[in-house]
Amino acid sequence: MKGLLVWILTMGMAFGLETAGWRISVDKLVNGGLKNPKVEKLEKAPAESAFFEAGDELWDLSGAVELELWGVVESLRNVDPFAVPEEPWVVDHVGFGGEWLVWNASSGVIVGRTTLAEMALIEDTLDLRSEPFHLRKTIEVGAKAKEKRVSLISRSGEMAKIETESIDLDVATNVDQDLKWLDLQLAVTMDAGESVKEEVQTGVTMKLGQEMKVAAWKDASRDWEMTANAEALTVYGIPVGAVRLIESEGRVVGMGMDRPYDDKRLDGKKLGDGLFVRLFPVPPDFIERITYEPDGKKTKKSAWKLPDMEVPEPLKTSLAGRYIDVSGPLKSNGVRFEHGSAVAGFDPRRSMVLLVNDAENQDMAEAIFACCDGGSLFVVELNFDWEDGACMLLLRSGEKAWIKRTKGEKEVSSLEAAPNVGSDGKVVDLRFFLQTMEGDALNTAVTLAEGVPVEVGSFLKGGVERNVRVTAKVLESGR
Repeated sequence: MKGLLVWILTMGMAFGLETAGWRISVDKLVNGGLKNPKVEKLEKAPAESAFFEAGDELWDLSGAVELELWGVVESLRNVDPFAVPEEPWVVDHVGFGGEWLVWNASSGVIVGRTTLAEMALIEDTLDLRSEPFHLRKTIEVGAKAKEKRVSLISRSGEMAKIETESIDLDVATNVDQDLKWLDLQLAVTMDAGESVKEEVQTGVTMKLGQEMKVAAWKDASRDWEMTANAEALTVYGIPVGAVRLIESEGRVVGMGMDRPYDDKRLDGKKLGDGLFVRLFPVPPDFIERITYEPDGKKTKKSAWKLPDMEVPEPLKTSLAGRYIDVSGPLKSNGVRFEHGSAVAGFDPRRSMVLLVNDAENQDMAEAIFACCDGGSLFVVELNFDWEDGACMLLLRSGEKAWIKRTKGEKEVSSLEAAPNVGSDGKVVDLRFFLQTMEGDALNTAVTLAEGVPVEVGSFLKGGVERNVRVTAKVLESGR
């Protein structure tokens, strides 16, 4: 197995090479770090690269690393499923087979030039997702210039609070395992002076690192909008998007936490004869969800007895490790593998399915995977407007959120809303209470077409009719 894999990696040296870097301790990749006797100091850089500058302190790691191979341990294929240990995937180790691998002590970056396949092995060994991190949340409020701003750091999954003279923030956050999506629950209280307070409470799902407007209100007495943002940082203060790096067009760019072969270079790649590649994120237990015994009953044992997938020849320089062959379970769910090169493999380390097939069967498989993930999570942007004012609120489907303005103990104006989005994302059932000013309130439930403004009520005041309109825009989180 070791000899075969090294041969595959070496054959890929003539093409498909990438120069990549990882801003992480060298001890994570090399046992003993720089004290390892196989690590040697370099007099000069192994090649010209945007990762190197004159005077950098460089160390050769290529002879000191042992990269991890992952897959199903053969001895587990026929055992009772309840006896399977938590980590059944460690299989073997292999030395570095790329062009060069260097520790840049000056920049604190491990830099290597090799194939995408070996980059994947390096990242399996580094196990980046096990690195501790925390989240920095930032809330900004104001009109054109954000007059109020608070920021604090906490761990994912925990509550945090900050209090200032003009703004208080209670916040809870949860990040998915790929560090792509953030669940944000926040309660903000702002002091507007003269015993007036503004309160916003909502929950949203957003891309990590993306600023989003979560609330706004404009009328004769105030004009403000609120934005929220969160970024993940390592315990060394490095944004996680800057941990994984790659050289592109003569400069170093961050790759976020996506796998190097999970981008457009592989996903959608055409292989000829109508075949192309797709990569599908799936739940870790997806095999169990779609695997059945002949009697129609689901079983965990079937998943463990599945063989390894044979990697198609055109992909051998882009894939590393072992993939569990899931063509059998997909066949039992209606996907056909008629072409001799059509395959389906599950990568348990990243909960990813690689599928090589034609368009018709790719679509069939995509529908099966969609049934596994529990459906999409919708976020709704509500926009209300009337003759002399407007407000906006971002919230999740199925949850209640609000904006309130009080003076002393008295509520002056407010919006409370609870939307529910249909499964197709095209229709929104909305119950809301809107008080535009003291004495003018609207409490009703409506069904809205996504993106279509609807007049939901009107007030006659001082001989002037004030119409209230609402528009619901549906944002699919993609989770």
